[in-house]
Amino acid sequence: MPDTRHRFSFSFRASGLNIRVATDSAALTYSLDRYLLPWLPRVAKSSPKGSEVVYSVDPCGNDGCFKIQRGARTIAHGIAANLLFTALQQILDDLLIARLGERAAVHAGVAVYQGHAILLPGSSGSGKTTLVRELISRGARYSSDEFAVLDSDGLVHPWPRALMIRNACQIQEPLLATELGAKLQREAARVKLIVLLRYVPGATFDVQPLAGSETMIKLLQNTPHVLAEKPGMLGTLAAACRTALSFEGVRGAAGEAAEALIGLCM
Repeated sequence: MPDTRHRFSFSFRASGLNIRVATDSAALTYSLDRYLLPWLPRVAKSSPKGSEVVYSVDPCGNDGCFKIQRGARTIAHGIAANLLFTALQQILDDLLIARLGERAAVHAGVAVYQGHAILLPGSSGSGKTTLVRELISRGARYSSDEFAVLDSDGLVHPWPRALMIRNACQIQEPLLATELGAKLQREAARVKLIVLLRYVPGATFDVQPLAGSETMIKLLQNTPHVLAEKPGMLGTLAAACRTALSFEGVRGAAGEAAEALIGLCM
């Protein structure tokens, strides 16, 4: 049955699905279309029966909050306007990460410098985006600020969603890498560095090498997958570890750390 509640929408194709986001606001639709997984090509609304997933975004009351529905099912409710994009981005990340097949995802920022991929594993709030932003300001190509998608050949594939920049209130806001003058990484790249960094105010960049087995453990600690449900990812993560130099340590200023990471890449 046609959706008669929403006047505006956009669609894109990923993982064998046509994903449509529908709203009743032209301004909201424009903003979501601009920043939501922008590297995926937009497609026509019509799609074969059973291959379309529709997410609708609607106000829920008069308090300025929103709800997100998938079809007729409400999956998020009472979302403040300044958190709406982050919530919808997470929902779509979860949908697509679950459909990676033989590939595996790791929570990591990824930048590619002169063809060499730098992986920066870490949880949300660990400073991945800050480091990636500093790297792309120095000529690296943007691949992701949240997920490294790895294959069995040890290559990392782009997941160039909008960077999520924290404002003064620590609310994440989307920003396109291209708005920073950066170029996007369009193809898979060989992993050259895997670096786990802990931010310590005032610290000097200081890292120590990690053995392959230690790196594997660190990557497993930062994957959204459940090992029992995806045992094949062990081989995928091992392939990346075999081709990469791995380090762990501390950093202070992100600019200093970015310069050091580029030095390790050369």
